[in-house]
Amino acid sequence: MRNSVASVSRAVIRARYPILFTAVVYFLSVFIGIIMVHTGNKFALDYRDRLVNQSLQSNPASAAYLQGNNIQAALWDFAGNLVLGAFPKTVSGFSVLLPYPMVIQQGWVGGIVSVHNDHTSRLSDPHSAVYYILTLILQLFHTQWQSEQVSM
Repeated sequence: MRNSVASVSRAVIRARYPILFTAVVYFLSVFIGIIMVHTGNKFALDYRDRLVNQSLQSNPASAAYLQGNNIQAALWDFAGNLVLGAFPKTVSGFSVLLPYPMVIQQGWVGGIVSVHNDHTSRLSDPHSAVYYILTLILQLFHTQWQSEQVSM
């Protein structure tokens, strides 16, 4: 057990700069998405609307969120990203540059869904803001975990 913890600790220390850079890229792309939808960018809002409508029809996280189960919705969202994103992210992690377009796209999508269907901010309501921020944090941990698995 100690050897495993020590091995993971050494891997995290070796990968600290790529981990930090990935987190910065992710948050910058989230911020760009947030700015785009909050300033009324038509491209971002239209993309968000199409994406959310598709999700509402097929995603258990969306169903849980609509029923007011924010924690369950965030966990469903995290689990779905873990399963559906595991293979492509793991494969892309074998290269230096391939993970970044995926991180940028995931972050941007995370940013554009910061508004409701009527395009009002999800950040203005405490319950909605907590769900939104929790989901972003879980997605960042997932992204970092995938990157770390390749570097070990």
